[in-house]
Amino acid sequence: MAKVDVKDLKGKSVAKVELKDPIFAERVSSALLWQTTKTYQANQRQGNASTKTRGEVRGGGKRPWRQKGTGRARHSSIRSPLWRGGGVVFGPKPRDFRGVVPRAVKRQALLASLQAKWDDGVVTVVKDFKLEKPKTQLVAKSLKQLKVKGKTLILLDQADTGLHRASNNLQGVTVRPVSQATSYDVLRHKNLV
Repeated sequence: MAKVDVKDLKGKSVAKVELKDPIFAERVSSALLWQTTKTYQANQRQGNASTKTRGEVRGGGKRPWRQKGTGRARHSSIRSPLWRGGGVVFGPKPRDFRGVVPRAVKRQALLASLQAKWDDGVVTVVKDFKLEKPKTQLVAKSLKQLKVKGKTLILLDQADTGLHRASNNLQGVTVRPVSQATSYDVLRHKNLV
């Protein structure tokens, strides 16, 4: 079982807590993390890029010149992909990139990402991340006193709109309730509070 210091917002150690083995005794599976991260990023894609084929481009109803007797190559439409202003041959069309990851796999990936952060030594446990007022300055000051630098993910046991609003203007700081945390969120940030 791993022991960790619990700090207050001023960065002082308040207590020690033993973390349960089922959470922080998992082996980090890089294949599992890769699969969930790839699926998460694919699900973020809009997939609405679209180009027009020769049938969709405006114009081109009449032949540019007759088939025979001109000495030029035969053409049926000025909207052929060979022509300037013509359609696109194999251009993108709207499509869905979504993938599905089973709930159990998502949970295992989240545990593996937490274990990876724990192994890196960038996890800070805070007793109560409550602010007197929802001010950005107070969040920045607290993170400075906790000696947390870089992209930071703050995980809360319950959603706190005040803290969320106060940290919105801080670049690289994300606040999420634990119920909404994903392995991608954990891996994307350098620090975990």
